[in-house]
Amino acid sequence: MAFLALISLITAPLSFDLQISRQSSLSTPLILSTPSKNLSVSFHDGSLYADAIPVSPIVENETISFSLKCISHISLHLQSPHANSLVYSPSLCSATHIGLTIDESTLNGCVFDVSQSSKILLHRICGAASKNIIKNPEKGPIYVADAVELNEGGSIPLQWKNVYFMPSQNDFNVSHTGIFFTIVEGAKHGEIRVDNVVTSSFTYAQLLARRVIYKHDGSETRADRISFQVFFVLNFLCHI
Repeated sequence: MAFLALISLITAPLSFDLQISRQSSLSTPLILSTPSKNLSVSFHDGSLYADAIPVSPIVENETISFSLKCISHISLHLQSPHANSLVYSPSLCSATHIGLTIDESTLNGCVFDVSQSSKILLHRICGAASKNIIKNPEKGPIYVADAVELNEGGSIPLQWKNVYFMPSQNDFNVSHTGIFFTIVEGAKHGEIRVDNVVTSSFTYAQLLARRVIYKHDGSETRADRISFQVFFVLNFLCHI
């Protein structure tokens, strides 16, 4: 179980990426807590629920970016590529200190890049119930990436050819949303962003959608380098 201390959602929005492999109405793997009242987040019937209110559609095995921000002392705005919803939550929006609890024992999927004020609070947490992110054993992918060119202080979307890899035979059936890149050696003269938020990981689907941006820091440098690890999401089905 992971606990993250947050500041006011009026001051700074909370953002994270979510991938759910199986929906269940019996668990609440994410909880936003305040001294007076908690707000539980669950996933079932094709939707993300804030307490008992459906606020955004979700699709199993699709990575979805969420942003939560209080637009007043009573209204929580939740945004995703599929929805813009308002939730009445005066206890949450009036609180100056908030906690986010992620219970991996009931999480059927993964949460990535939890951030607030462009600061990464948690890179990745996955539940073990239905899906595991594993490093490709023994026969790893072969990397043949092309370089990018841009002006000092500029930014550019990375493309598949800039972060290209040749998967081993066991990895051909993995979907684009099931391929994750994690930065192990960051850029010395810039940063990687997804949807304008600094990140240390992204999916192949986000890369293909041109949502992964390299931004140069404006220094007088001629080259930069970023090293990645690749992880694959595999589904395990048990028939009894």
